[in-house]
Amino acid sequence: RLFVSRAMRHPNIFRKRITRIEGRPLAGDWVAVYAEPNENEPNAKLFGYGLYNPKSSIAVRLMRWGSELPDQMFWQGKIDQA
Repeated sequence: RLFVSRAMRHPNIFRKRITRIEGRPLAGDWVAVYAEPNENEPNAKLFGYGLYNPKSSIAVRLMRWGSELPDQMFWQGKIDQA
């Protein structure tokens, strides 16, 4: 799990926006991305999944917004759209 200060719609999450990381994700791992709790949302909120790259300034590239991990149907839908 990876946390940022607030949810976003942009697919790139820069390293400086990450507030904390739980666990030890490796390059290429899927990470669940959460918005930190705030006065409007008292609990951390899962808002997407992305691929992690600890060596890049863009540490996460969001691939799917929402609470569902990208699966075979997700990727097939992307291929069909192309």
